[in-house]
Amino acid sequence: MVKKEYLVLIAALVWTAAGANILRLGIAASLVVQWEWWMYLSAVAVFVLFGGMFGAIVSKHTRRIYGYDGARKHLFLKFFDVKAYILMIGMMAMGILLRGMGWIPDRCTAMFYTGLGGALTCAGIAFAVIFIGNIVQRKKIKMQPTIFDRYIAILQEELRPAMGCTEPISVAYASATAREMLGEMPQEAVVAVSGNILKNVKSVVVPHTGGMRGIDAAVCAGIVAGAADKQLEVISAVTDEQIGQIRQLRETLPVRVELADTQHIFDVCVTLRSRDHTASVRIVDYHTNIVRKELDGRSLFEKAASAAAGAERAGEERTDRSCLSVEQIYRFASEVPLERLKPVLARQAEYNMAIAEEGLRNPYGANIGKVLLKRADATGDVRLKARAYAAAGSDARMNGCEMPVVIVSGSGNQGLTASVPVIVYARELGKSEEEMYRALALSDLITIHQKTGIGTLSAYCGAVSAGVGAGAGIAYLYGGGLKEIAHTVVNAVAIVSGMICDGAKASCAAKISQAVDAGILGYEMFREGNQFYGGDGIVTKGVENTIRNIGRLAHDGMAQTDKEIIDIMLHTRDN
Repeated sequence: MVKKEYLVLIAALVWTAAGANILRLGIAASLVVQWEWWMYLSAVAVFVLFGGMFGAIVSKHTRRIYGYDGARKHLFLKFFDVKAYILMIGMMAMGILLRGMGWIPDRCTAMFYTGLGGALTCAGIAFAVIFIGNIVQRKKIKMQPTIFDRYIAILQEELRPAMGCTEPISVAYASATAREMLGEMPQEAVVAVSGNILKNVKSVVVPHTGGMRGIDAAVCAGIVAGAADKQLEVISAVTDEQIGQIRQLRETLPVRVELADTQHIFDVCVTLRSRDHTASVRIVDYHTNIVRKELDGRSLFEKAASAAAGAERAGEERTDRSCLSVEQIYRFASEVPLERLKPVLARQAEYNMAIAEEGLRNPYGANIGKVLLKRADATGDVRLKARAYAAAGSDARMNGCEMPVVIVSGSGNQGLTASVPVIVYARELGKSEEEMYRALALSDLITIHQKTGIGTLSAYCGAVSAGVGAGAGIAYLYGGGLKEIAHTVVNAVAIVSGMICDGAKASCAAKISQAVDAGILGYEMFREGNQFYGGDGIVTKGVENTIRNIGRLAHDGMAQTDKEIIDIMLHTRDN
């Protein structure tokens, strides 16, 4: 078994050896005959005729070979396909038969074999030149930090562990930071949040609180048990005693929640007041991006919110996402050394599969994962199984499970959706660890690529982007190349774009199931020769153009939709 580029080298050696052997026979025949002018012309004609034929064959087989999945090894005989082997065997048999029977005059042998051998040798050299050129190009790519290093940095920035839904965790993080600044227990709390924060915290269980929900629960958890230095794991070590204290504080501490007048989709400002002091912390754009700390009206830390946009952690600039494209993501996933991928992705596979399995073992929320798995077990359908596992992770996460999740684009649900289906398929298909990690990297980065234009929070359900990413990762596991992956993305977004986000809650698991199904269907459509075309709704020619349309739809077109969703939720009474 060899890597695909070495199939080209094998082709070069075989063709060159075959050409040299035939050329040897032609030269041997030339030594015993007198060459005439027509023989020279005929030899040139044979060389040109077969040279053109062999040139087309070289082009065809290099495209075929380099179109193979870059992560796999292949049987060394695959430098030819079946048709080429039949042609080669037929030509060899005919030549041996004619020479053995003595039916061809030496003059014809000299003329024909010299031209044919020269053409074959040149074809072998062409394979060798392509092989060497590809190796040189790959070395140049490895030496350029502008793509592969950036993609690794993006994965490192995005794939971070978090306990529970990330929006209430962000509120808890701000509260814990303000409590540390205050130096004593507060007597009042004021929380000003953007509409999307209100939407995503209203109905979800805050982890480690014994099932409490809402912004006030997140604030009290951060005040009582928060460790601000742990950021997204700020309330990961709450004791039973502290749960009681959180519940008691929630009953006694006045927590006023206000809708912030802000242009930022993600905006959290927690102000804690005691008898003598006031501490305030503001987070903007991303879950741990503190832009202001104030104590008694005096600024302790501040940076402009506009400059902070795109910063995941205070003082740390994020890698520019504009370098992402489906083509470069595919090349990265296929060619980046495994030792660079595994440290970034291993924790994602471990954590996210663990919470998915927990969601299938125990009852959480609406038990979407269990419902789907029952059908999957009855039918043996891997597609249903992948949907079930992804949904089960969200069942657990949205309903108080305290296990960590590795997030993508700031979202645990997106992290689960982008990873769990790919892992399930990799296991069911018997893929190697390397193949699984490469497919995971592809899925994660395609998810991030879509979300770059959409934004962190939107009326557009983020699970859709992650489901599209998962579909692309699954296409990769089946051996799909760039063409298959690009069409999977376009097909999938055409199927399910427009699913709304109405906050973090139990029904997220069902939406994840549908998003994963759309991603897989997008691949299966193209595998069967079907696709959506430019002009079909929001689909346009080119995968990058279609992704830009999705960003426009979600970021601009659904802005008013987001306001209506928030207004409906504010005026809907909880049962």
